[in-house]
Amino acid sequence: MKNRSDYLLLLRILIIIYCIYDYIEDKLFSTNIVILLLIYIITSVSYYVLIKHKNSIIIPIISISVILYSSVYINNLFIVLLPCSIYDIVKAINLNEIIFSVVSLVMLIIMSISIQPIYIFIVLLIVMLDSIFTKHFARIDNLLKENDFLREKNNNYTQEIDDLKSYEKQVLYTTQLEERNSLSQKMHDKIGHTIAASLMQLEAAKFIMKSDKDKAEEMIDNSIRVLRDGMDDIRITLRKIKPPTEQLGINRVKMVLEDCTKGTELKYSLIYTGDLNKIKYSHWSLIIESIKESLTNTIKYSNANNVEVSIDVLNKVIRVFVKDNGLGIVNVKKGLGLSGIEQRCIDAGGNALFDGSDGFAVTLLLPILKEREYEYKTSNM
Repeated sequence: MKNRSDYLLLLRILIIIYCIYDYIEDKLFSTNIVILLLIYIITSVSYYVLIKHKNSIIIPIISISVILYSSVYINNLFIVLLPCSIYDIVKAINLNEIIFSVVSLVMLIIMSISIQPIYIFIVLLIVMLDSIFTKHFARIDNLLKENDFLREKNNNYTQEIDDLKSYEKQVLYTTQLEERNSLSQKMHDKIGHTIAASLMQLEAAKFIMKSDKDKAEEMIDNSIRVLRDGMDDIRITLRKIKPPTEQLGINRVKMVLEDCTKGTELKYSLIYTGDLNKIKYSHWSLIIESIKESLTNTIKYSNANNVEVSIDVLNKVIRVFVKDNGLGIVNVKKGLGLSGIEQRCIDAGGNALFDGSDGFAVTLLLPILKEREYEYKTSNM
């Protein structure tokens, strides 16, 4: 029951049942009572269906006529239905409960004393229910308004968050453009002028090579020096804008963890120790692919809610440990994913270990490459 109309209809039905029961107890029956009750029920239901119509007040007036006729010509008890119809008229013209009580109690003068107690009880019951309904539905209206306000507020916050994300992306894009513009400007100012000046000197040296060989050699040496300085400027500029390898690597690991756990109940923790700068680019790629594969297996098979990732750079070895708190497995069978992890580690001169006794753990052991080894392996990749 969602509104007071439902409760009042139920009250009417109960009163009608009481009147019919009392009427039958007197061992009286008339086809007129059936017709009148049907008319009363139809008018009562019609009123609440057409309650917003401007002429709906006519319906409870018809109900009152039916009630008065029934009480006079069939059974006096049917007058106890009168307060419900009076209540409809009072509410239709926006009068308060006091008017309803006064009008209803005035009707006591036209009924027998035996019916008055039940009649007064019904009037008091309607007044009490009206008070309860008014407070109850007022509270519901306030809750609905508050809910709408909170929903609108939430939508505004969501829009603000989206706008902030969009603004953040725009700021990032603008920053990238500014960095590119700054880099291109530096290249143009330093390298462009250097190459242009050197090119002019080389052309001049070529022109005077036969007539003044010493001067030509001097100009060539000067061009070589200027070009060498230009190369040094290029290295310095690129070194300034290039982020350290360890920052690129660990940030990529964080990004992989975020992307893989997004939209799942899986939580992660990341711990790293040692000098991450010793981890070369080729090893970072291997580590990231292995972590991604391990997380995929955890989400698919492990039924875990937490995964630990640690990267430790030791004296001669890089140790990567990925462990979840899931079901685990006694006999680890290496599918394509685990075999791929193991093969990549072996190709890099290391090894991969798998343990399913307590959750599932993947351990990567990779050798720390010295600079010459790294350059050699990179050139052969």
